[in-house]
Order: sequence, then structure tokens, then C-alpha cells
Amino acid sequence: MPLKSISFICFFLIFCLSALPLWAKPILHVPERVYTFDTLPEGSIITHRFIFHNTGDSELRILKVSPG
Repeated sequence: MPLKSISFICFFLIFCLSALPLWAKPILHVPERVYTFDTLPEGSIITHRFIFHNTGDSELRILKVSPG
């Protein structure tokens, strides 16, 4: 192979591989989005744990959480 072809192939591979992080994004997966509590006496303390996962290929940053 001529040197120009090898140089072009190397440049092309480096260009393609450097663009991969542009398509990387976090994806939040929450299997259970809603939980309904049973009827409880007033003043009861209740808890429930929501489990979620980042199924994407980039860091997922949770900056704010609020009950709703």
C-alpha cells in the first residue's frame, strides 16, 4: 500500500473514533415509576425505595430530586 493510503486510513480511523463520545448519552431506567401506599393513620411515617439504573454509555448526573 502506498504511504498516502495508509495515512488516509489512519486519519479516517482517528476521526471516526474521536466522534464516538459525541453520541454517548445517559439513559435513566426506572422500572417502578409510581408506588401507591395503602391507607394509613395520620402521622404515620412511611418509606419506599425507588431503584433506578443508568443504562446509557455516559455518566448520569442527578442534580435535583423532589417529591411529587
